[in-house]
Amino acid sequence: MNLILYAVYAIILYLIFMIDDKADEIIEQEETCKNCGTAINHDVEFCPHCHEGVKRACNCCGRLIDLDWRYCPFCNDSFEKII
Repeated sequence: MNLILYAVYAIILYLIFMIDDKADEIIEQEETCKNCGTAINHDVEFCPHCHEGVKRACNCCGRLIDLDWRYCPFCNDSFEKII
C-alpha cells in the first residue's frame, strides 16, 4: 500500500514540475517591438522605448489587436473599418 502511495506522490510531483516549467515558458514569451526590439507588455498600444505603434484599438469593440490582423478576433470587425 505504501508503495502505491509513493508512486502516486511521485507522479503528482512530476506533474507539478511539468506544469511549472510550462508556466515559465509562457511567461518568458514576451512580445518585442518590431522597430527597436525592446521587450514590451502584450497589452500596450505603443512601444515605451521608441513610441512605435505595436497594436491598435478596434473601432468596434475597443480591444487591442495586432497591426497586421485583417479582422478583430473579438468582434469580427473587418480590417477596413479598424483603420
